[in-house]
Amino acid sequence: MAFAKKPRTTGIELPKMPGDSPALTQRTGSMGSLAASRKRLPTNAPKVFVITGNPESANLDVVRQELLTRGFTEGAVGEAEDFLLKWGPRSKVDWRSLAPPQLVNHYENDAALTTKSGLAENLQSTSSPHDARQFFPSCFHLDRASAIFEFAQEFKFSKACCVLKEWLAHKEAGIVPETFHDEVIRTALVVVKRRLEDIDSQLMGDTDEAKQVDYMVKKREWDVLSAVDFENPGENPACQGWQQLSLKRKQSNLQKKQLLERYDRKLQQIAEHGKAKTRRKKREGSVCSLKEAKEEEEEVEEKEEEATKSLTRERSEKSLEEPMKLSGSKLMEAVTAVLGCLKEHPQFHLNRRNIWILKPSNSLRGHGIVVENDLERLLRHARGKSCSYVCQKYIENPLLIGGARKHDIRQWAMVTSLNPLTIYFFSECYVRIAAEDYSLDDFGDRHSMAHDGFKHLTHTVIMKNHPNFNPDDEDWRCQWTQERYRTLLLEKAGYDVWKDKIRPAMQQIVVASLLSVAEVLTKSDNHSCCFQLFGYDFMVDENYNVWLLEVNDIPMLQASGPVTSRLCDTCLRQAFRTIFDAPSSNPERSKTDEDNLHFEPLYRGPEIPKLPKTASQGLDFSVDGRKLLPKCSPGPVRHAPSLRLSARRDQELQDLVDKRRLREGKEQQEKERQLRLRRSLAKKLLGGKSISSPCLEQLQVQVPREVEGSVGTT
Repeated sequence: MAFAKKPRTTGIELPKMPGDSPALTQRTGSMGSLAASRKRLPTNAPKVFVITGNPESANLDVVRQELLTRGFTEGAVGEAEDFLLKWGPRSKVDWRSLAPPQLVNHYENDAALTTKSGLAENLQSTSSPHDARQFFPSCFHLDRASAIFEFAQEFKFSKACCVLKEWLAHKEAGIVPETFHDEVIRTALVVVKRRLEDIDSQLMGDTDEAKQVDYMVKKREWDVLSAVDFENPGENPACQGWQQLSLKRKQSNLQKKQLLERYDRKLQQIAEHGKAKTRRKKREGSVCSLKEAKEEEEEVEEKEEEATKSLTRERSEKSLEEPMKLSGSKLMEAVTAVLGCLKEHPQFHLNRRNIWILKPSNSLRGHGIVVENDLERLLRHARGKSCSYVCQKYIENPLLIGGARKHDIRQWAMVTSLNPLTIYFFSECYVRIAAEDYSLDDFGDRHSMAHDGFKHLTHTVIMKNHPNFNPDDEDWRCQWTQERYRTLLLEKAGYDVWKDKIRPAMQQIVVASLLSVAEVLTKSDNHSCCFQLFGYDFMVDENYNVWLLEVNDIPMLQASGPVTSRLCDTCLRQAFRTIFDAPSSNPERSKTDEDNLHFEPLYRGPEIPKLPKTASQGLDFSVDGRKLLPKCSPGPVRHAPSLRLSARRDQELQDLVDKRRLREGKEQQEKERQLRLRRSLAKKLLGGKSISSPCLEQLQVQVPREVEGSVGTT
């Protein structure tokens, strides 16, 4: 499929994100208004608009005033079917009846981006064109058992990483008496090394056969890690109990080892007796046939090959058990090496105390959010509810401003077309700040955010309930302008980090997220009748990296203070100007209108032409015709040699399969025979007591056939 050619114009280039493809930065300009690019509004069409839904979702007075100014007339809800524009929630739109030049302010499938579950599934899917780990914290939609299992394993692995990071920080700071016990560190090291093991390290010998690796955290390992308290690292009752259990296990293993050594010596005596008997028979003239000798030789080679595989498997298993024997400087070197490998992950610095945030998948304004670092409480809260939840990695190293308070950034973006994908970016954003200082020491009431919500959340609806909230105070209105935030960043970083890093990263994330869901959005047949305004929420960490939190479908455009009163109304007016008005012939004048607030073109993708359709059916991609046979001279058909060759190959393959099955059957019979003899000998030695099959299988001595009868009489 070829893309339509477009005239060469000046491009809009954004800084590349780590791991980004070069195609993302190729952005063509010359993006006119929606009306100019599609010519969807004929001059003789009746201009009727309809407003539906909750009046608090946006400043509807501004919407009504802007449309009336442009010559529109308002129609009654439910009566005006020939409208040109309908503004309201998605549920009030009849998608089947839409046809150009009608416009609605929603895309039919926008839930793929504007719900927490849809955003998590689409950004982290394998079909996504960008690596979401660079800008979107790990997130799991807990709607099925497999997702809950994956989240639990990720939570446990993350807890092991936090333990290693905290222990290494204690060691470097010299806090030796107050750090974690060595048993805890060795356990966490085993869990992390098992997770980091790649396929190359699993190949065994020259056979290139990979052993089956279980990446799950074992129960006894999680018993130790789950009892870790970061506030009191020296206390771990599970570790002490495990030490006693390990001591008992060592004593039991020592007794088994002594018993097996005694058993091994006895079998060696029996084997030597059998070999001597065989040699005596050979001297007497009882010589084995050539066929029997060959079979014995093949059997010896197979046993040597099996022993080599077993040795390689034991070595690979011991490589995971080696950390359990480390201590002192060697243990510190092993932890440093493992953490060096983990630093390559883009979200390594987000994790300190293994904190996760649980959100209802379809909630708004911070309702139902839980911040927790306990796996059982997270799963208990997510089960048995009327809605599904998403659990996302909490950003534990946020950039703190206004003292030591968290903040996030609300940025507006607008999509006016999906073919070609056309994105606009509002020229200014605003910052929302938490009411209290950020802290990880105490979570307060762990089952609700009634108290800790003032520390960990920044929603204006929640901040209004704080006793010190004051919309007229610059600090206690909990909102900052972009200019004030940019000045603070300049003072902290020593350079214009807003212009050089944060704002370009926000633009890059907007484009990447919309490209990830563009295919889902275009599944609707009437997507050409839609446009949509999105509210993006970003957070900045202490390293000035930008992270996407969520995307809102109807962003709150009601002014809640002096900061938003300047932005909200202007954002709506500029949105309609971008949709309906042609670009201004004087660019300098357009930049000064509305106090420099405007939607600037951000991205325009290639236009994909639609396939033509006939009146009766679509295109037929089938191939019609008849088979052409090669010409041949008259006479008998000479295909016998090829048929004989094919039959011969089939027979050879069948012979190989039969030989393999016969060899495997002999091996299984020999194993069963050896196990029966060992069990019989063990009963003789232990006086009727039984020994477990794994212990019998660990013995390397084979009981010869010549001594089968002597076992019963020994």
